[in-house]
Amino acid sequence: LDETGEIDLMYKLLFNETYPSWFYSINQGATTIWERWNSYSKKDGFNAQKMNSLNHYAYGAIGEWMYERIGAIAPLEAGYKTIRIAPVPKAPLTSASAELNTPYGKAASSWKIKEGKFILNITIPPNTTAKVLVPGIMVSFDENEFVKKSNQTKGNTEFLVQPGNYQFVSKL
Repeated sequence: LDETGEIDLMYKLLFNETYPSWFYSINQGATTIWERWNSYSKKDGFNAQKMNSLNHYAYGAIGEWMYERIGAIAPLEAGYKTIRIAPVPKAPLTSASAELNTPYGKAASSWKIKEGKFILNITIPPNTTAKVLVPGIMVSFDENEFVKKSNQTKGNTEFLVQPGNYQFVSKL
Protein backbone atom coordinates (compact mmCIF):
# COMPACT_ATOMS: atom_id res chain seq x y z
CA LEU A 1 0.00 0.00 0.00
CA ASP A 2 2.81 2.40 0.84
CA GLU A 3 4.56 1.80 -2.48
CA THR A 4 1.36 2.66 -4.36
CA GLY A 5 0.83 5.89 -2.38
CA GLU A 6 -1.97 4.55 -0.19
CA ILE A 7 -0.57 5.93 3.09
CA ASP A 8 -4.01 6.98 4.34
CA LEU A 9 -5.24 3.42 3.84
CA MET A 10 -2.17 2.06 5.70
CA TYR A 11 -3.00 4.25 8.70
CA LYS A 12 -6.69 3.31 8.50
CA LEU A 13 -5.85 -0.39 8.46
CA LEU A 14 -3.33 0.03 11.28
CA PHE A 15 -5.69 1.89 13.60
CA ASN A 16 -8.97 0.21 12.71
CA GLU A 17 -10.33 -1.67 15.73
CA THR A 18 -12.83 -3.91 13.98
CA TYR A 19 -12.17 -7.15 12.14
CA PRO A 20 -9.94 -7.38 10.08
CA SER A 21 -7.13 -5.30 11.60
CA TRP A 22 -4.19 -5.42 13.96
CA PHE A 23 -6.06 -3.56 16.68
CA TYR A 24 -8.90 -6.09 16.47
CA SER A 25 -6.54 -8.83 17.63
CA ILE A 26 -5.05 -6.54 20.28
CA ASN A 27 -8.55 -5.81 21.58
CA GLN A 28 -9.11 -9.58 21.76
CA GLY A 29 -6.05 -9.90 24.02
CA ALA A 30 -3.29 -10.62 21.47
CA THR A 31 0.33 -10.04 22.45
CA THR A 32 1.70 -11.54 19.21
CA ILE A 33 0.78 -11.46 15.53
CA TRP A 34 -1.76 -14.16 14.64
CA GLU A 35 -1.95 -16.36 11.55
CA ARG A 36 -5.54 -15.30 10.95
CA TRP A 37 -7.20 -11.95 11.60
CA ASN A 38 -9.85 -13.88 13.56
CA SER A 39 -7.75 -16.53 15.34
CA TYR A 40 -9.56 -15.78 18.58
CA SER A 41 -12.39 -13.60 19.84
CA LYS A 42 -13.55 -12.96 23.38
CA LYS A 43 -17.07 -13.78 22.25
CA ASP A 44 -16.46 -17.02 20.26
CA GLY A 45 -13.11 -18.28 21.56
CA PHE A 46 -10.59 -19.92 19.21
CA ASN A 47 -11.20 -20.12 15.47
CA ALA A 48 -12.26 -23.65 14.45
CA GLN A 49 -9.78 -23.80 11.55
CA LYS A 50 -7.05 -26.40 12.08
CA MET A 51 -4.22 -24.05 11.17
CA ASN A 52 -4.51 -21.30 13.75
CA SER A 53 -1.11 -20.13 15.00
CA LEU A 54 -1.13 -17.38 17.64
CA ASN A 55 2.48 -16.46 16.91
CA HIS A 56 2.81 -16.10 13.17
CA TYR A 57 4.58 -13.55 10.99
CA ALA A 58 2.14 -13.55 8.07
CA TYR A 59 0.62 -10.19 9.03
CA GLY A 60 3.66 -9.04 11.01
CA ALA A 61 5.21 -7.03 8.20
CA ILE A 62 3.40 -4.03 9.62
CA GLY A 63 6.17 -3.89 12.24
CA GLU A 64 8.80 -3.16 9.60
CA TRP A 65 6.56 -0.51 8.03
CA MET A 66 6.03 1.13 11.43
CA TYR A 67 9.78 1.34 12.11
CA GLU A 68 10.58 2.59 8.62
CA ARG A 69 7.68 4.96 7.94
CA ILE A 70 6.27 6.01 11.31
CA GLY A 71 9.51 5.73 13.29
CA ALA A 72 11.27 6.84 10.09
CA ILE A 73 14.49 4.77 10.17
CA ALA A 74 15.30 2.58 7.15
CA PRO A 75 18.48 1.30 5.53
CA LEU A 76 19.48 2.59 2.11
CA GLU A 77 22.63 0.45 2.16
CA ALA A 78 23.38 -2.84 3.88
CA GLY A 79 24.14 -2.47 7.58
CA TYR A 80 22.69 1.06 7.66
CA LYS A 81 25.85 2.57 6.12
CA THR A 82 23.42 4.99 4.48
CA ILE A 83 20.16 5.63 6.34
CA ARG A 84 16.84 7.01 5.19
CA ILE A 85 14.92 9.15 7.66
CA ALA A 86 11.50 9.77 6.09
CA PRO A 87 8.64 10.14 8.56
CA VAL A 88 5.08 9.91 7.34
CA PRO A 89 2.94 11.68 9.96
CA LYS A 90 -0.80 11.06 9.81
CA ALA A 91 -3.68 11.28 12.26
CA PRO A 92 -4.33 9.94 14.80
CA LEU A 93 -0.60 10.10 15.61
CA THR A 94 0.89 13.39 16.76
CA SER A 95 4.30 11.97 17.69
CA ALA A 96 6.52 8.93 17.26
CA SER A 97 10.06 7.84 17.99
CA ALA A 98 12.35 4.96 17.14
CA GLU A 99 15.96 4.05 17.66
CA LEU A 100 18.14 1.29 16.34
CA ASN A 101 21.61 0.03 17.19
CA THR A 102 23.39 -0.23 13.84
CA PRO A 103 26.90 -1.64 13.33
CA TYR A 104 28.07 2.01 13.46
CA GLY A 105 26.18 3.11 16.56
CA LYS A 106 22.72 4.34 17.48
CA ALA A 107 20.42 5.80 14.83
CA ALA A 108 17.41 7.63 16.24
CA SER A 109 14.42 9.56 15.02
CA SER A 110 11.66 11.29 16.93
CA TRP A 111 9.00 13.63 15.68
CA LYS A 112 6.04 15.55 17.00
CA ILE A 113 3.41 17.89 15.68
CA LYS A 114 2.88 20.91 17.88
CA GLU A 115 0.91 24.05 17.00
CA GLY A 116 1.02 23.25 13.28
CA LYS A 117 4.76 22.67 13.27
CA PHE A 118 6.48 19.39 12.53
CA ILE A 119 9.58 18.95 14.70
CA LEU A 120 12.01 16.17 13.76
CA ASN A 121 15.01 15.24 15.90
CA ILE A 122 17.51 12.72 14.54
CA THR A 123 20.77 11.04 15.49
CA ILE A 124 22.99 9.76 12.70
CA PRO A 125 25.79 7.44 13.90
CA PRO A 126 29.52 7.87 13.09
CA ASN A 127 30.82 6.68 9.71
CA THR A 128 27.37 6.83 8.08
CA THR A 129 25.30 9.33 6.15
CA ALA A 130 21.57 9.90 5.91
CA LYS A 131 19.03 11.01 3.38
CA VAL A 132 16.41 12.92 5.38
CA LEU A 133 12.99 13.81 3.98
CA VAL A 134 11.20 16.43 6.05
CA PRO A 135 7.47 16.79 5.35
CA GLY A 136 5.92 20.24 5.00
CA ILE A 137 7.44 23.66 4.35
CA MET A 138 10.74 24.30 6.12
CA VAL A 139 10.53 26.86 8.93
CA SER A 140 14.09 26.79 10.19
CA PHE A 141 17.18 25.36 8.59
CA ASP A 142 20.77 26.49 8.37
CA GLU A 143 22.71 24.68 5.65
CA ASN A 144 26.27 23.89 6.69
CA GLU A 145 29.05 21.42 5.93
CA PHE A 146 27.16 18.63 7.73
CA VAL A 147 23.66 19.22 6.35
CA LYS A 148 23.04 19.97 2.68
CA LYS A 149 19.66 20.57 1.07
CA SER A 150 19.52 18.25 -1.92
CA ASN A 151 15.98 18.42 -3.27
CA GLN A 152 12.63 20.11 -2.80
CA THR A 153 9.45 18.38 -3.90
CA LYS A 154 5.82 19.11 -3.28
CA GLY A 155 5.38 18.37 0.38
CA ASN A 156 8.99 17.37 1.25
CA THR A 157 12.45 18.83 1.58
CA GLU A 158 15.33 16.41 1.20
CA PHE A 159 18.68 16.77 2.96
CA LEU A 160 21.95 14.84 2.89
CA VAL A 161 23.20 14.62 6.46
CA GLN A 162 26.52 13.67 8.05
CA PRO A 163 26.81 11.99 11.49
CA GLY A 164 25.51 13.97 14.44
CA ASN A 165 22.36 15.18 16.18
CA TYR A 166 19.99 17.48 14.31
CA GLN A 167 16.60 19.15 14.54
CA PHE A 168 14.44 20.11 11.57
CA VAL A 169 11.29 22.22 11.87
CA SER A 170 8.66 22.54 9.16
CA LYS A 171 5.10 23.75 8.86
CA LEU A 172 2.50 21.16 7.88
